[in-house]
Amino acid sequence: MQAASHDLAAFLEACARGDPQARTAFQEAYGALVYTFPTRIYQVSQDDAGDFYLYAFDNDRIFKRARTFAGRNAIQFETYLSYYVLRDLFLEWQRSLERVEIVSLDAPITAAEAGRERARTLHEVLATEDPAPAAGLEASEAEQDIERMLGQLDTEKRLVLKLLALGTVELALDDIRALAQLASRSIRETLVCLAEVNATLAAQAQHVQEKWDTLHTVGHWIQTYQRQIAALETQLHTSRERNDATALAKLTHARTELERKLVWRYEQQARLCEELRRADVRPAYKDMARLLNVPVGTICSKIARAREALAQILDATRAEHT
Repeated sequence: MQAASHDLAAFLEACARGDPQARTAFQEAYGALVYTFPTRIYQVSQDDAGDFYLYAFDNDRIFKRARTFAGRNAIQFETYLSYYVLRDLFLEWQRSLERVEIVSLDAPITAAEAGRERARTLHEVLATEDPAPAAGLEASEAEQDIERMLGQLDTEKRLVLKLLALGTVELALDDIRALAQLASRSIRETLVCLAEVNATLAAQAQHVQEKWDTLHTVGHWIQTYQRQIAALETQLHTSRERNDATALAKLTHARTELERKLVWRYEQQARLCEELRRADVRPAYKDMARLLNVPVGTICSKIARAREALAQILDATRAEHT
């Protein structure tokens, strides 16, 4: 919402006084920002974001705090709302949640068994933050298996597969040296190329994150429309009992419009989910060709040969274990 400082102050004061039109306008203008704030900043779940949204508006909390906005140092209201009002409300909401009773780790949880001097305590049986030894060994063995299989490939095939996964793996120093040698470049030139490709990947990742943010916003509007439709249903029921044809027509039209918007938001949600399902942050073939200093037309064949060689090694490994 763009408004002069005086108009914005009057608008926020009207919200704090309980003006229904002002509050509706506030929710339309800033509701999505409020709903997505805990997800964007604190990575809470969508369900928890809905709970925070209700907490923020309950008892006029957000309106009482927003009315203190004075616009000092040319700060924008959206910035003030996010980093002062919503941040404080979120921390307050967290403190208001029911606390779990604190139990000493030395508390006994079983009676002393025969032959034992004392009962077992929570400290002795609770899992630590570290993974269980078995899980750690399995993860370590899996990583070692992958390294062993990649080590059986020639340098070029190993690098092609690592470059193909550059969005999720980092090249080791030996990989960078090998890449520089294959591309007939200096280490410095190779690092410059890698930095540029990584910057492109970061932009792709940012684009994907923006889609996630939009998806959270769409979820907010779906919940908002659902609540508004439910409220209209109650009003329609009352109007039917009173035989108020004028109110019925107005409310029915409003419900139809909200249902239309809800259908559109559901379609938008489904489209975003599909786009995110297909999202794949990895280097383009032209970027891989540039890193390897080869023509783009040869990259597909190099990837195919590298995958085929890795598949043969996997088959041989499985055969050894059967």
